Amino acid sequence: MPWWNPRTWGRKALPAGRREYEAASQSRRMSDWQAGGKSANAEVALGGRYLRERSRDLVRNNAYAVAALRALVTNIVGEGIVPRSVGPSQAVNRAVDALWKRWAPKASAVLPIGVYGLQSLAVRSWLESGEVLLRRRRRRPEDGIPVPLQVQVIEADQLYAAKSEELGASGARIVQGVEFDAIERIVAYHVLRNHPGEASLGLRALSQDTSRVEAADIAHLFEPTRPGQVRGVPWLTPGMRRFRDLDSYEDAEIMRKRVEACVTAIVYGDELEEEGIAAKVTDANGNIVETMEPGLIAYARGGKEIEFNSPSSVGGYAEFKRAEIQSIAAATGLTYELLSGDLSRVNYSSIRAGLIEFRRMVRQLRANVVIPMACDPLWRWFIEAGLASGQLPMPPAGVSIEDAYPVRWSAARFEEVDRVKEAAADEAELRNGTATLPQVLARRGEDWLDVLDEAERVKLEIEARGLSFPWLSGAASSAPPADAPAAAAPPADDDEDTSADDEDEDDDATDDDATDEEAPPDDGEDADD
Repeated sequence: MPWWNPRTWGRKALPAGRREYEAASQSRRMSDWQAGGKSANAEVALGGRYLRERSRDLVRNNAYAVAALRALVTNIVGEGIVPRSVGPSQAVNRAVDALWKRWAPKASAVLPIGVYGLQSLAVRSWLESGEVLLRRRRRRPEDGIPVPLQVQVIEADQLYAAKSEELGASGARIVQGVEFDAIERIVAYHVLRNHPGEASLGLRALSQDTSRVEAADIAHLFEPTRPGQVRGVPWLTPGMRRFRDLDSYEDAEIMRKRVEACVTAIVYGDELEEEGIAAKVTDANGNIVETMEPGLIAYARGGKEIEFNSPSSVGGYAEFKRAEIQSIAAATGLTYELLSGDLSRVNYSSIRAGLIEFRRMVRQLRANVVIPMACDPLWRWFIEAGLASGQLPMPPAGVSIEDAYPVRWSAARFEEVDRVKEAAADEAELRNGTATLPQVLARRGEDWLDVLDEAERVKLEIEARGLSFPWLSGAASSAPPADAPAAAAPPADDDEDTSADDEDEDDDATDDDATDEEAPPDDGEDADD
């Protein structure tokens, strides 16, 4: 008989003498740590609504929550995550890209924000509410849209979370509004026709008024953090309590300062008032109005003296606030400087190290969440609409749309902390062969083929105008002009000391010449090195 019983596993203590994880102990010190064992879907079902509402309240009223969301959206989307057709035919690629540029401004089904505005709205809604839906809206040719397609952004509240049931004996089921078939493929979404919160506007109750939308017409954007998870949680969830606690602490500190500033002095022994610390003021109903104003002098009964108020200072306020903001920044994945805007304690190395890690997170979210869950479905809808309208050639038989019309997404480049140092590092990597031009340009958020195409167009236009630039001809910018006078030869001298002095002078002259062309290295190494 084994020492453990699977039917009672987890309900009995481990046998004496066996070691266990300290974090799993049931000692008195750990007794207040109550952790549940529910599935991801069960936990989201219980707390998802409250998390969404509290996250939105923070974004409406908390400055740091707004700053966190704005920084994330700006870095993930920027001016837009732009597609580029990368199929085998350059003529087809140019036609697809041109059609996308014509359709992009008309992509939104509700607001005139274009396709890149839709991206920003969708990413912001995902971060704020934990998830968001993009719904394909097919249009007619007479609607006047370059491609008969528009996209609607739907808040997570309209995905009917209360709908969870088994669909017969086949194994199909619905989990919080998401329908699965027998082999766990998502086949449909059950969406409320209107936002449930609009009932307060006088609209009819819509608690059961849902529509079943095929999965092919929905892009569900959220970050799955556990296997089997079908609904998301707001990005601000780990730091919600600290957001609120810091906000309440700052309000209390401000109120304390205001109260201290209101009472300037208290006069004891004034006989004009029989009781109270100030003159009584009543309203129309006879109720005493108790107010405190800046510069108020209060009168009290007692001895003949006056006591001036001395506001006290609270030590450690700045340190405590900074520590709390650092905790919030860690919970949201941002750096302290991005969240607070405080750059008083940073230098080039520290802020660059922080930004590198933050940008790694942004690239990971962009590549593993935003592009596959939102951008790729959008591209597929666009291609299908172009094929249906006859504006794009049909793929050969047996070739899927994804294979016939592959896409590469490019986001806006990250600005360098120090442009000169970053450019010097890129040049060194290119010279040493440790990086290629596509890799260097990809780090800047640019497509290398676009850069080469533009360089070719610029070169042809400059040559057509009869112009010439050193960077275009490839001539060394440090070469002296043809009419420059030759440098005088140093006098011959066999004396060792004089030769050393002459060598120093030559080195100084070389350094001066180099200074005219480029700045010396910051680390103090020789230019030749």
